[in-house]
Order: sequence, then C-alpha cells, then structure tokens
Amino acid sequence: ATAGDAWVERAMQNHAEYARQHGMQSTWSSALVDAAYDGAWNKMAFLQKVLRSELTKSETDWLLWVDWDAIFTDMAFELPLEEYEQRRLRLVIGGAPSATGGGPQQRADYLKANTGVMLLRVHNWTLSLVSRMLSRGGRTKAQRRKHALAIQQNVANLCVGCIDDQAVLLEALQTEPSRWAKHTSLERRYLLQAFWEDFEDALPEAVAAAAKTTRTPVAVP
Repeated sequence: ATAGDAWVERAMQNHAEYARQHGMQSTWSSALVDAAYDGAWNKMAFLQKVLRSELTKSETDWLLWVDWDAIFTDMAFELPLEEYEQRRLRLVIGGAPSATGGGPQQRADYLKANTGVMLLRVHNWTLSLVSRMLSRGGRTKAQRRKHALAIQQNVANLCVGCIDDQAVLLEALQTEPSRWAKHTSLERRYLLQAFWEDFEDALPEAVAAAAKTTRTPVAVP
C-alpha cells in the first residue's frame, strides 16, 4: 500500500468513528457512479443517487458529506441539527457571507467557501439543487470548459476554464438567491472545515509533519 492509501484508510476510520459516537450510519464508495462525471464530479453523482434512495425510505433526515481527505478533530462536537431544522435550512457549508457576493452586481468568491464538508437535508429541494449542479457542470469536458467561462462572469478567483461543484454551487446561490440561498447557510460560528496550517501549533509534531506532505484539510467543528 502507498502512503496515500494509508492516509485514506485512516481518514475513513476517523469518519466511521465520528459517526459511531453520534449514532450515525456511515458509508463510503470508490465506485464511479456515472462515467460522464469523473473526478470531483463523482461526489455529486453519488450524492444524487443517495438522496434519491433516501427520499423513498423516509428514514434519514440529514446527510453529512465529508471529503476523503478531511478528518474530524473534535469527535464530541454535536451539529446543531434542531436549530437548522427550525430555520428551515437544507444545505449547510462552511463559508463567509461574501462567498455569494452579496448581490447580483457582485461576483461570488470561490475562495470564501468550501464544499469539502456539507450537511444536506434529505429533501426534494436538495435533490433538485444537486441535479442542477450536475447539469450546470455538463457531461463532457468541452461542455464544462464552456460553462466554466460563463460561470467566471459570476464567480471570482476561478482559474480560466476551471469548474467544479463548489463553483456551480456559488453561482446558483449568487444568481438565484430566492430559490437556493434562502435555505442555505454559510456557517461561520464554528469551523466546518479548515486547513491544517491554521492549527499547526496545536497539532502533535508528527501529525503536523505528515500534513505538510499531504496538505490534508481538517473538519474542525
């Protein structure tokens, strides 16, 4: 096994342990759900599949997505789900208010939010949003490059021709706030995700040294 394989295994163990401590079911998959959506787009195709399945069961209220290269550092932290439900939220990500630009004349900022950790309400609204994100991305590289150039008109700090789930989400929040931003929260009261550099002084020396070679983000509630 490579060093990368070892880190993936440790991350999966970390995710499973957090889920166990909080009475959650956990799962992960390396399967390519749809051949048209490879790489980071496979995450959205997987979430679309899971949401469709869960909507037929009526047993799960929320999904917590965590990228494979993020780890939980506060295993005791409880997500404020009841509060989110009272506020009728259906998507929670870490980010600053300026991530969505603040108005139709201001571009969203790609660097001010992160979809590596997402809390999604099991709801038809959420499924519609994920489906819109996939559609906006496009099923071919040519479509994605074309869409990326258009999205850059609404999202700042994207490299030319670059597009991913984070970019299309911010564009949706910025251009259709009444539909999508209304039920979305950019959480800043606690950190849903941050990079190890922000906490290097608090990390054990061995962990900090390893993080420098992998640039591993950490989920830090």
